[in-house]
Amino acid sequence: MPPQKDGLCYPTGHDGVFGSPPKFGHIITAQKPSLPDENHNYNKKYDDIILQPFDYYLQLPSKNIRKRIADIFNYWYKCEPNELDEMSKAMQDLHNASLIIDDIEDGSDLRRGKPAAHIRYGLPLSLNAANYVYFEAMKRIVDAKGLGAGPEEKLKAVMDFINGMMLMHVGQGMEIFWRDENLKLDHSDVANIFKNIPTEEEYFKVIVQKTAEQFSMLADMLKDRSNTLYKDKAALSTYELAQTMGYHFQIRDDLLNLISNTYEAGKGYCEDITEGKYSFPIIYALNQYKDQGPAGLQKASRLLQIMRMRTTDLDLKKEAFQIIQESGAFEYTKRILRVYHKKIGREVLRLGGNPVFRKYIDIFSEVM
Repeated sequence: MPPQKDGLCYPTGHDGVFGSPPKFGHIITAQKPSLPDENHNYNKKYDDIILQPFDYYLQLPSKNIRKRIADIFNYWYKCEPNELDEMSKAMQDLHNASLIIDDIEDGSDLRRGKPAAHIRYGLPLSLNAANYVYFEAMKRIVDAKGLGAGPEEKLKAVMDFINGMMLMHVGQGMEIFWRDENLKLDHSDVANIFKNIPTEEEYFKVIVQKTAEQFSMLADMLKDRSNTLYKDKAALSTYELAQTMGYHFQIRDDLLNLISNTYEAGKGYCEDITEGKYSFPIIYALNQYKDQGPAGLQKASRLLQIMRMRTTDLDLKKEAFQIIQESGAFEYTKRILRVYHKKIGREVLRLGGNPVFRKYIDIFSEVM
């Protein structure tokens, strides 16, 4: 039983992976907890305690990408300012909650140059906070002004949210599966080492969908609440643009993780190698080496071996970087980014242009 003082229980410390115990700003007094009302609405009495890991991430440096994406799409959909703010906040909260889960599943110690939430607050509180925010985001979306009181509209909002979350979890789950299968392989058996390496096609179908779906969900939510005339709104399909933006954003993120000094300061040098993550340049490199005979097989095997180590050793990561670079992966990735960059521009023009997009063009700037 936890130690007691003045009739109250105090939390004990954690060790190992759980890091330091959370420092609560105040002590909960011994009193009967408030019950939910007849609509199952709980008060926010404990939020400042249970959401500490989430609030911690809100304080870290951020470019507020989802807010910018919402502003871009709202140029066409013209939602009321309060609705735009609610949708932007819901998706930004969803994203930040997913970062807590991602850092746990990836074994990341840092987030934007600071200790990851689970390192600072422990696994249990961090997991609980992230899951709580998932549901809070869904509630915010359903309750947003503009949906009206109709049950059909609310059900559609719930189902759209659930479908989007399922797609995001499929992407994350397959990424974890491919990464962890590499840990089980016998790398002395060359014929077997390529067994579970994803193809470029699988990357686009599964992994990148985590980001693309967030952008699509945001565009769809704004469309549902749009003040644009229905005949115009029906013809205003932004799905292709949202998906292309998501593809570009994720591929660019994968590239910058390996080559950017900014990423090195925030998460560490070539963090995707430490995580054993099959990012776009790494997938390209491995699949290229697969068809290059014994010398290529040797390089691919060595890259997989280093990824399998989950190493933070700088020399090993530099060796892996060199193997990736020699495959032509970085130049190929930049070429793909230029293709998507042009496609985004064409879609924006097809939709009649967008001055807000021009304002935020840095989000999709080409990596030259």
